[in-house]
Amino acid sequence: MKKLLVLALSLVTLNTVFAQSGRSRDVILGREDDRSVYDRHGGSGSYRTESRELDRKLDRINRYYDRQILEVRRNRYIRQGEANRQIRQLEARRDRELRDARRDFYQDQRAGYEYRNRRNNGRY
Repeated sequence: MKKLLVLALSLVTLNTVFAQSGRSRDVILGREDDRSVYDRHGGSGSYRTESRELDRKLDRINRYYDRQILEVRRNRYIRQGEANRQIRQLEARRDRELRDARRDFYQDQRAGYEYRNRRNNGRY
């Protein structure tokens, strides 16, 4: 009986160790998708990777404001007019944050493009 218990415990331990390897470990360490850790800190990420980063940021903003709006709608202690006013304010803030995130992304893209062109000027 002791041998079966030890065998079962060792199998569970072994399973746990192997469950930590792979993609779950990358997510825990902050590495998402197929990017390395260095892409986030000024590495040479491709446009596709950077656009995915923008999509994730926009999704995060939308989820945050969707939760806020849902909380206002579910709050039974505020009047309907006040709830509608708060929802309009939240939607305006969300639109402003989305617009700012897109503007920052495209300004960074343009700045990188201009830098590469300046650096490569005269080489071709």
